[in-house]
Amino acid sequence: MNPPAHALEELDRAKTAVARMQTAISLADFEEQWKEFLRRLERVWNKAANHFGKSPKWNGWKGRYEKQRSTDELLLYFHFARGAEEHSIAPIVENQPERLSLTGKSGHPFVTGVKVENGSLVLEVDPVVQVAIEPALLKLLPVTHRGRRYEVPSKHLGKTIGSHNLIELSEMGIEYYAKLLENAEERFCTTGRKIKAIKRARLELS
Repeated sequence: MNPPAHALEELDRAKTAVARMQTAISLADFEEQWKEFLRRLERVWNKAANHFGKSPKWNGWKGRYEKQRSTDELLLYFHFARGAEEHSIAPIVENQPERLSLTGKSGHPFVTGVKVENGSLVLEVDPVVQVAIEPALLKLLPVTHRGRRYEVPSKHLGKTIGSHNLIELSEMGIEYYAKLLENAEERFCTTGRKIKAIKRARLELS
């Protein structure tokens, strides 16, 4: 069997969407590429199933991945967020505006004075307080499918997700499906089996 060209093409398009998220000049552009990523990532699985489904051994082999897709928080969220985006009017992200962040010791006054200069409000803060401007960003929202609510994921493959940064989550999805295709190629494709044999031989020689 040949490599899954169409599935690999969809994976490349998902990667392109992530790259464009990284260079987006507006939240609207960023959101559009996030939605494009969700569409392309789901198609990776669909195209892979269509391609490898020609093998009588596919149905037995795919069980592990179907289970992960139906139980893993991140993979479930990707799947149903894509469905919500395409088949409903409910938002899947929320625009969190730019905000001022003040960090200091508990019980210590952060703002020591307020005044107006040239029509602008000026805050006077204690020197020990750290002041930062947190940029505007998109925040994930829970999604609902057939009455069931899917929360923003907190775990992926048994590990806690430390950040809900959309680019970082996207990269986790890319990594998962890239590995899936790699394993499928090694199992079902002639070239994949040859590569696997070469890797095994190198390990034995090392």
